[in-house]
Parts: sequence; C-alpha cells; structure tokens
Amino acid sequence: MKKLVFFLAMVIASGFAMAQNNTSSADASGNDNEIVVDQTGIENISAVTQNGDKNDALVKQGDFGSGNVQSNKGVAAISQIGDENFAAVNQRMGWAGDMSGNDHAISQTGNGNWGKLVTFNGNNTGLITQIGDANWAQGKQSASGSEIEIAQTGNTNWAYAEQLGSPNSLAVISQTGNQNWANVDQDGDGNSSLVEVAGDENIVDVDQDGNANSVTVKLGEYGGANYNEVYFSQIGSGNTLQAIANTADNNVVNGTQIGNDNFFRVMGIKGDDNTVTLSMTGDNNKGSWDVSAAFPVYSDANTIDITVSGESNETTGIVSGDLNDVEINQDGTGNMVGTDWYLEDGVVITGDLNTVGISQTGMGNMSTNSIAGNGNSISVVQN
Repeated sequence: MKKLVFFLAMVIASGFAMAQNNTSSADASGNDNEIVVDQTGIENISAVTQNGDKNDALVKQGDFGSGNVQSNKGVAAISQIGDENFAAVNQRMGWAGDMSGNDHAISQTGNGNWGKLVTFNGNNTGLITQIGDANWAQGKQSASGSEIEIAQTGNTNWAYAEQLGSPNSLAVISQTGNQNWANVDQDGDGNSSLVEVAGDENIVDVDQDGNANSVTVKLGEYGGANYNEVYFSQIGSGNTLQAIANTADNNVVNGTQIGNDNFFRVMGIKGDDNTVTLSMTGDNNKGSWDVSAAFPVYSDANTIDITVSGESNETTGIVSGDLNDVEINQDGTGNMVGTDWYLEDGVVITGDLNTVGISQTGMGNMSTNSIAGNGNSISVVQN
C-alpha cells in the first residue's frame, strides 16, 4: 500500500510523464467547484486536487454498464482539503480475471467529507485516508487479489470495505477517534481483514463467507479503547479470528463461527467490565481466551460466554482478576476444556469472587479447571 501512495505522488509531481495514452490533471481552489473526469482505454492516469469548500470530484476509468471498452492499468488520485467535499473513483478492468490491476487513492482533510471507491475485476489496490470530523468512506472491490485500506483520524467516522467474489484479498481499516464504525464484508476463500481501533464508543462488524479466511481486531493496542463493540461472523471451514483488547474497559466482543477446523483467540484483555460471547458450530474447532492483569491493575468483572456445538472441539483460557464470570457450554462428542492445545490449561483463574460454569452434553467429554483465590465458585455438569 505504501508503494501505491508513493507512486501516485510521483505521477502527480512529474506531470504524468509516464503516461502512454490518456492523462488528466485538474487543480481547483475556492468554493463550489466541480471536477468530472471520464476516461476509457488502457493505462489512463488522472489526478484531481481541490482546496476549498463544497467541492465535488469524480473520476471514472472504463465503461460501466453496456460499455465494450474498459480501462486497464488506470491510476487515479484525488486529494481534497476543505469542508463538505465529495470524491469518487470508479475503475473497471477489461474482463473478469484480467490481472493487470488498477490503482486508486483518495485523501481528504477537513470536515463533512466522504470518499467512495468502486472497482471491478482484476488485481486492484485502493487507499482512502481521511483526517477530520464526520467523514465516511466506502471501498468496493471484486475479483481476486484485491487490497483496500481505509485510515480515519477524527470523530464520527464510518468505514465500509466490501470484497465480494474476491478470494485472496486484504481489507485493512484503521480508526483513531470517537464514535467510529468499521464494517468489513468479504466473500471468497483466503481473505484477510485487519481492524485497528483506538478511542471510545466504536463499532466493528466483520462478515466473512468462505474458507481459510482470517480476521484480526485490535482494540486500544496503542492507547486505550472503551465502550467499543466488536461483532464478527465467519461461515466456512479453516477460518481464524483474533481479538486483542489492551487497556480497554466496557467492551463487547460477539462472534459466530460456523464450519469445521476453525480457530478463535481472544487475547490480552486488560481492563474491566468486558464481555466476550462466542458461538461455534462444527467439528474440530479450537479456541482460547486470556483475561489477564495489566500490572499493577487486575482485570475485573469480565464475562466470558462460549457455546460450542459439534465434535472434538477444544477451548481453554486464563483469567487474572476478581468478579469475573466464565460460562462454557459444549454439546457433542469428544469435546474438551483444557489439557490440550496450548495447555493453558482448561479454565485457570487467579483472583477472588470469580464464577465458572461448565456444561458438557455428549460422550467422551473432559473438563480441567484450576482456581486460586478466595470466594470463587465452579460448577461442572456432564451429561
């Protein structure tokens, strides 16, 4: 992604000396400006720069709808500084499976901005960067091997990345500020998504449909995140989830995995009053969770609720703190709480007034638990 930013900057600075076919450049400074660029062909390059209020910019490379000629290797860059700006980049490859690849970037600085990227077919790469308040960004890509990155700094931002029919693609959303919302929707196999949030009252929603996909959500890794909500859904087999919450209080992680051989890991929860709810349906799924103390403060009053339906599933986790509640329900044959897979081992608690409830229904299930402290309670029911 850094190569894309550098390349676009060089193209703009050099006046499009590299262009072999169509080129376009526009520079507007003032109020109520509007720029529209429409290019059809191969290796088109376009750049739009605006400085002022209420500006509009649209770059379209390739025909959409019934068009017969589409753009390959097109490069588009839009940069806006001011209030109430709008930017959109639409690019279409020559045909499905054409791997030439379009590059596109939108950079906005100010309030009330929103950016939109729409690309069809091929090995596309996109980047949206917004700095300001009340911004929202949307990136939509199709075909395999695509990349989209959305970075927002400010308050009340919204980011949406959609990759449909896009195997082996990558979506990255980074938000710093308050009341942000990030949504990732990926359809296909081998996709990856990374969402990083620093701030309060943010909402993260990730949906993946396919096999061998991965999700990583980081809350407050570099500076605290409170009252955030993380929702994820993975349908398919061989999928992976990692949720990391550092210096975070009053957060909610709620996820569903449907399929076989899936993996989840909720780790590094260092804070109070967090809730983790996980539901897994399938066989040979594995999961772990870690509610650990952030020295010198314990992690207190957290809730872990895990429901598993299937065979040969494993879960284990550690809690360090007081007044935490762990509930595990396993329905099926050969399920285990502990004694395998990272060996943490089972439900391990250090602290006071913690509660553990384990229910296993089926044949050949096993539960291992260890609690150290005062006023703790544990209940294990096996049917």
